[in-house]
Amino acid sequence: MTIESDWSDGTVPSVVGRYRLKDYGQEFADRLNRGELISVSDVRTDALTARESQRWEALQIRASINVPLLERGQCSALLFIHSSTPRVWTESDLAFVRKAVDRIWSAVARNRATLELKQSEEFARSILASSPDLVSVIDLGGRVISRNHGRGTSPDTIDAEPGVGEDWAQSWGVNKEKAEAALTEAREGRTTRFEASSSSSGRVPKWWEVVVAPINDGDTKPVRILSLARDITERKRAEQERERLTRELRRSNEELLQFAHIVAHDLQSPLRGVSGFAELVYRNARERLSEDDGGLLEGIVESTQRMQRLVDSLLRYAQVGNGQIERSRICMNEVVNAALQSLQVQLDESGAEILFDKNLPTVVGDSVQLVQLVQNLISNAVKYARSGVKPEVRVSFAQQNGEFVFSVADNGQGIPVEYQAQIFQPLKRLHGADIPGTGLGLALCERIVKRHGGRIWIDSEVNEGSTFYFSLPAA
Repeated sequence: MTIESDWSDGTVPSVVGRYRLKDYGQEFADRLNRGELISVSDVRTDALTARESQRWEALQIRASINVPLLERGQCSALLFIHSSTPRVWTESDLAFVRKAVDRIWSAVARNRATLELKQSEEFARSILASSPDLVSVIDLGGRVISRNHGRGTSPDTIDAEPGVGEDWAQSWGVNKEKAEAALTEAREGRTTRFEASSSSSGRVPKWWEVVVAPINDGDTKPVRILSLARDITERKRAEQERERLTRELRRSNEELLQFAHIVAHDLQSPLRGVSGFAELVYRNARERLSEDDGGLLEGIVESTQRMQRLVDSLLRYAQVGNGQIERSRICMNEVVNAALQSLQVQLDESGAEILFDKNLPTVVGDSVQLVQLVQNLISNAVKYARSGVKPEVRVSFAQQNGEFVFSVADNGQGIPVEYQAQIFQPLKRLHGADIPGTGLGLALCERIVKRHGGRIWIDSEVNEGSTFYFSLPAA
């Protein structure tokens, strides 16, 4: 026990100091720790103090009243009254002491609460001062009680937030109805948010995100309303710029698609003419042509046909990247069957064997584009078969992390690791003109998969075959 200060009438010496209670009687100390009031008329004769009476008398204490102050069930302080001579304490003495203790302890609790409240208010003020938000406390009538200005924001740059005593909703101008609706919700105990525009003192448009919430008493009844307004002007400007760029991109894509149609049409007409005239010349004059001239003429026909296929592929590539996807639920078994039907001639000529799971799942997507995707992958697998090896292609799937991952595996030539990163780029071909193709097939596949919200990748080893994987969201 530490006695920090005491008071006497001058006839009793001070006992300020530090003491170990059990040195003055173990039972005496135990009863104090239990919260019992102890009165001793004479330390020499009282059973609690008689054994240690010399210690008491060394402090010139012969009689005492000891009132422990409990906190959370433990003795945390002690009101100690003593006399240097024996004294019989009356009931009125004890009642007076009890009343004094109650007042002292109430004062201590009051001081503690005041200190904690002050610390809490200072903490809250420091938080609000560092907050970038504009914070207002509003009464239930809609008037501002208190507010901060937000870190780095001065009041003369803001028209939106009113001063103390002003109508909070009125300050939001054209957004007054939103603000009043938010106050109504808060009075009923609900939190809402809304976006509002205003202007600064420099008439510069500003945007705010405003959260309005009730401040409840202990019975969860709203007694105040809290408003947090955050400056989202930069975000709004970025959104507006993004929308402008999106519109610009959409317009550019539409123009590009229109241009692709025009180019395809304008190119196909002369190509058909060149091809048709070359075939007529070859048919009518092949007997008069030398072998070399006949070969050159055949080359012209083949070149125009390849050019026509390339134009068709470019047009399909442009079309896939534009317009809306016609989404519907479609079973991937139907997609594979449709793709195989389109490839029937190529499969018959190559003798390829196509195997696929009979329980392929249902997905949501554009059936035409998905057929085109599977058709391109199977066609490539057959086209790039190893010499002397019967082409085998297997289509299967697995479900992973909420999406379906499909695989198209073959036993063909395979693709070297150094080229695997570029095979999905438009017009990138790894083989010469001896193998037909336009270099747009895999680029088209990638575009289709991405438009469906999936991914496409490859796992391949030279002379072992390739496996193309693509993912689609589960239906």
